[in-house]
Amino acid sequence: MSNYKHFFIFLVIAFSFEHAFGVSSFSTDEKENILIYEKSSRAVVNISNIAVNYDFFYRPMPAETGSGTGFIIDKFGIIVTNYHVVENASKLVVTLADNSQWPGKLVGADPNNDLAIVRIKAPADSFDILEFSQSNNIVVGQKVLALGNPFGLRQTLTTGIISALGRTIAAKNGRKIEK
Repeated sequence: MSNYKHFFIFLVIAFSFEHAFGVSSFSTDEKENILIYEKSSRAVVNISNIAVNYDFFYRPMPAETGSGTGFIIDKFGIIVTNYHVVENASKLVVTLADNSQWPGKLVGADPNNDLAIVRIKAPADSFDILEFSQSNNIVVGQKVLALGNPFGLRQTLTTGIISALGRTIAAKNGRKIEK
């Protein structure tokens, strides 16, 4: 019984010490992941693709035909996403990290490379922006983080590695997408 009492007291002191002095049990890698998430997640958006169909009496029947993620790249609300997310959209609804929703407008597309540019007219203080960086120093095996907002489930972070470089895949139209 005495051993349990001593162990319990030890745990209380240990947790109190950690809390009082800010000692974290996170690894350096975890701290970096958390910092990147905190600095970047407000730039990640969810995009809902709404198509308008009509019933027998020609009444509009809007329906979500798809959704995906994107990220804001400038203070004017320019968003980079995948073309398949916005393809054939009658209406785009962009949900920001603060859960506010804004109409999106398709302003550019490259279907062969599955890229699209969408614009929203939201106040610049309601989002952050992500900047592009150089990718010519990437090597196989390097750690990567992927931030997204899949299925409108809010900001999500996952980790992985660069598995290959210089791969070629085929787009829907058969055109090759290369490095």
